[in-house]
Amino acid sequence: MNKPIIGITTNLLYRSGPYSGRYSTNNNKDYEDAIFKAGGVPILLPPTIHIEETEAQLRLCQGLLLAGGDDFNPILYGEQPTKGLGETNSLVDIHHLNLTKLALKQPMPILAICRGMQALNIAQGGNVYQDMNEYPHQSLQHQQKASRYDVSHTVTTDKNCLLNTLLGDSFPTNSFHHQTLHKLGQDVVATAWAKDLVIEGIELQGHPFAVGVQWHPEIMLALSDSMLPLFKKFIEVCS
Repeated sequence: MNKPIIGITTNLLYRSGPYSGRYSTNNNKDYEDAIFKAGGVPILLPPTIHIEETEAQLRLCQGLLLAGGDDFNPILYGEQPTKGLGETNSLVDIHHLNLTKLALKQPMPILAICRGMQALNIAQGGNVYQDMNEYPHQSLQHQQKASRYDVSHTVTTDKNCLLNTLLGDSFPTNSFHHQTLHKLGQDVVATAWAKDLVIEGIELQGHPFAVGVQWHPEIMLALSDSMLPLFKKFIEVCS
């Protein structure tokens, strides 16, 4: 069986020191390792604002992994910046949204992680709380101070969703986000939550596989196979 090619979104990292003034295409190797471990072949998709180039990137792929990164420019979902907004890069944002919309149109399987889950929701017309201090309820710590490989809080899934089938009713996850979903986009259904009701998982109705998680399963996979069923199912659908 041919191994499916999985395109992984990338960010732009501004470099200092002897390389000051330059940007490098950047992403965490954990994403690539997770795709390899699940039986796929990862390729990195550098940012471009040109639709023709984005379409050409997707033609190489059988699946799309929307990875984590910085905040989205709120102008792209019709809002003004608030005090808690972090770093943004509109080139990266536009590329990720274009990739998402094109992949959804095909439809191509999508696994969306952390910022990626937010991209999936925004591409469908939803938005985010720009910072957890805007969340209307008392929240847990979602920017954990523990090691990146430690788990931080539990997530509970809807019994009728794919995440429940793959990962179970409730399980511990890590947590590295200061933004969270607010209004859900068209056909986006919340399927997993933290104890403070922050949305931790989404699935897109009517799509063969468009799943978003707010935690970082690729990091957890470095020390445990607890998240491997999620990546295995993604690769299976892409195949």
